[in-house]
Amino acid sequence: MLKSGQPRNYPLNKTTALCVNTVFAYPYYLAPVLFPHKKWVGLSPALFGMGQAVGHGVIFPRLAGDTYSPGFLASFFLHIPIGVTYIRALQAENGLSGGDIAKAAAYTAAFALVAVAGPNLVGRDRNSPYAFTKEQMGPHDVEPV
Repeated sequence: MLKSGQPRNYPLNKTTALCVNTVFAYPYYLAPVLFPHKKWVGLSPALFGMGQAVGHGVIFPRLAGDTYSPGFLASFFLHIPIGVTYIRALQAENGLSGGDIAKAAAYTAAFALVAVAGPNLVGRDRNSPYAFTKEQMGPHDVEPV
């Protein structure tokens, strides 16, 4: 998707994936459990998850010239139904204010930039020994240039 000559380890690699998926994502998805009365804290992961369906279902495959992007089925069959159900529950409880929606949108954008794009920009390393395997790359595996 990123038109790299060495897609197994640049610009993404196992270290950046680990950082995104554990260092940042676990706290992000745990925050609503710790702060259940802050609607915007829970709304943000719901919005991000539903956004993943768009990213993995439409944007990423198109950029990669492919028909499927890993993550689409999980986001479509899990994130969307859970997100919609969560939003309905918030609406049924006391509703969502404009402030809740604005804070959630800002939090979601900040998470995407800092926690997803950030590690992939800061951690990109052409010499990274932490390459994805041939099996992980699937049909997108190419010999390094």
